[in-house]
Amino acid sequence: MNFLHSALSEHIVCKKVINNNPMPPEQLETIKMSNADLMAAMSCCNTVSASDLGKLITSLRNQMMAKLDEALKPFDLTAAQFAAIKLIANGQADTLATLCDIMQHDKGAMSRMLCRMEVKDLIVRKPCPHDGRQFKLALSEKGASLFPQTMPVANSVCELAFAGISEAKRTEFLTMLVHCRKNLD
Repeated sequence: MNFLHSALSEHIVCKKVINNNPMPPEQLETIKMSNADLMAAMSCCNTVSASDLGKLITSLRNQMMAKLDEALKPFDLTAAQFAAIKLIANGQADTLATLCDIMQHDKGAMSRMLCRMEVKDLIVRKPCPHDGRQFKLALSEKGASLFPQTMPVANSVCELAFAGISEAKRTEFLTMLVHCRKNLD
């Protein structure tokens, strides 16, 4: 049995749901209970199903990106620009195509973002010696000096997300996410 709940002043109204089908309104029992009582009741029977995985990961990603966008404002950077800088700085990406593959962005959007980063003097594009149509990406002097300043900011957002979770659980969580990605490759 699961409960659907909605806030009603200081109480929560719980409605019985059997086999994921809400009972018809005329058969519903409405019970008033405190938030604490509701949380205790839900802790034993409220489970997240495997079908919620994508929604939860997307929601977490969106929340983290919004927090990172806010935290990086003093550096005049977005979370996506920071991710590109980090990938370039760590030698994981040096072309538009590689950044697109890793960051799951389309080439047009990525190209526009790289243009904005070039205008901000964060990156430089050099013609690829083997293919005149491509460019190799590198951090500019400004981008290279900005990167170490922004890492603590990014780490603080991760720490915020992991607040109250033990190191062992963090490691287990990250290991499981990597495993899930490998399963889908």
